[in-house]
Amino acid sequence: TGQTSSAFWDYWSKRHIKLPFPKTATWISLMGHHDEMYLGFIRAHNRPAFVDYINSRGCRVYKNGMSAGGRIANCLDQDPRRIGMAFFVFFLMPGVPAVYYGDEIGWPNNEEHAKRQQNKQHKILQKLGVDIDIERAFDPRDLHRGPITAEHLYETLHGEYFPLQVLRRMNQVYYLSLIHISEPTRQAEIS
Repeated sequence: TGQTSSAFWDYWSKRHIKLPFPKTATWISLMGHHDEMYLGFIRAHNRPAFVDYINSRGCRVYKNGMSAGGRIANCLDQDPRRIGMAFFVFFLMPGVPAVYYGDEIGWPNNEEHAKRQQNKQHKILQKLGVDIDIERAFDPRDLHRGPITAEHLYETLHGEYFPLQVLRRMNQVYYLSLIHISEPTRQAEIS
């Protein structure tokens, strides 16, 4: 709701923003991205439940329980209804929504890519004279990085994948809301 997002923004801006920003500035909102999911915003007494949940979905928690690596699709059991609902709620948050590549098509954790990167990292560390076990060369962020197969992309873009339909519709609504703000007399239809 407007009150909830306003209260969130008031708290966030007073606590974390130190620079003066123009009144016309806005933030980019991210649901997923190339780096880790920071768990420090979750209250300490609730964090163990989140850690258990994330780990149980094939993602990895690291940095003493403060960061996690993994795809949104995995965190939502690769359920198109849950992913679509997450996108819907995401578009209701303040800021300009930005979707990380692959999230729009439900791309899951990329274990193969993460293992390849782990082996590369291990070899580099060995060449540098760092004696480290290969398991310690694993970077959980590599789970949500790497290539997407053309086959999966094509099937999703040309199919009826619900989360992608939600994103397309929400993009239309978002665009129309921007037109409404800049040109209040203009009307448009969503088909």
